Amino acid sequence: MANPGCLKGTRVLKVVFGYRCPHRCDYCAVKNSSRYGEWENLLLDPLKAAPLIEKAAERYTFSGIEIGAGESFLHPDLFRWIVDLNNRRLQVPLFLFASPGTPGAEEVVEIMETSETPVYMLVSADGPLSERNRGNWPETVDHFRWLHSRAQRSGGKLHVKLAACLTPENGGALLENFKALLELDPTSPFTFRPIKREYSEETLEAILRGYRDFLLWAEEKGRDLWELSRRRGSVLSSLRGDWSCAGSGLTLLPNGRWTDCYVTHYCSDHDPARSVGSLEEYEGFFRENFLPHHERCQGCLDLFSFCNLCQAGLADYRRSTGREFYTPDFCLFINRLSLLSLWASLRRYPELRWVLSRQGADPLALFREGESLKILKAGKPYRSIPFEKILSAEGFPL
Repeated sequence: MANPGCLKGTRVLKVVFGYRCPHRCDYCAVKNSSRYGEWENLLLDPLKAAPLIEKAAERYTFSGIEIGAGESFLHPDLFRWIVDLNNRRLQVPLFLFASPGTPGAEEVVEIMETSETPVYMLVSADGPLSERNRGNWPETVDHFRWLHSRAQRSGGKLHVKLAACLTPENGGALLENFKALLELDPTSPFTFRPIKREYSEETLEAILRGYRDFLLWAEEKGRDLWELSRRRGSVLSSLRGDWSCAGSGLTLLPNGRWTDCYVTHYCSDHDPARSVGSLEEYEGFFRENFLPHHERCQGCLDLFSFCNLCQAGLADYRRSTGREFYTPDFCLFINRLSLLSLWASLRRYPELRWVLSRQGADPLALFREGESLKILKAGKPYRSIPFEKILSAEGFPL
């Protein structure tokens, strides 16, 4: 779902039904939070939540509703309530996260099919040799194929996409896992994110080699990982003006309080200071109190302003490792993954031109010239990076 771009008064309404989940992923930030026991059995009360959402709808224009945290398939009654509320009142797209094999999935899918607006679902799967799926990959495949077939029969109402987590334990098997994910859903490339953890230098290099080999394998198979064949003209990536979800999201927690991001809320051990009791308290509070101050991060913030630098990832990293926010090895690792993606996209589409703009920063244009990545800043030559340097162990920070 497209980020609203921090338009004044525009928000994605994020609703947390509850935090319970039957799965046992070792890296789960929800269950690893120190206060999880206090939240495990909390469920959102529709009678209390509906008036709060109605009040928020009077204050903001919602661009979508996101259902997240815990395992949303466990709560069909709450799903029925939110779909009905959306059909009657808001009429915006629905977006949710789900794990294959969760009880209640069939009933929830039937409810989603009654939605009058599109429903977008990210389905968690990491691959057959991953920490998450090495014991249940056949069941995961069967469940995703069932979801995919329901989406194909929905007439464009239901959309599903695979989403993978990359952990240090999965690093050595990246090629095998990613090949399996791409073959599982030939219609739409999966998305993935490296979880912010401690990675050894050997693991980072293994992941980068595996990702490069995967990109070359996908090219050999003729797979369009960027789905650019469906587009025409320039690809414009417009990034939000600040990196706090206080600028684009509004989360209603199971206890009826508001926060900026439910992921940051549980990554921060459900810190009471991370939520407020009213919408009047909400605006401006999180940006002023929770933005890390690291000058060396500013270059990446100017470009990306989310993802690896998301406050949730930073809070989770600090809690799980005891280390502070700025981690140059991991940041360079993310940079190199990004450059490999650019390299592969420009190999497949030699005429491609990436244009990135962000409020308050000069736009960047990235394109191929011979065997180099050329970067223009505000229309003027800025950097030239040989592809061979991108593929080397040294990398090249933007």
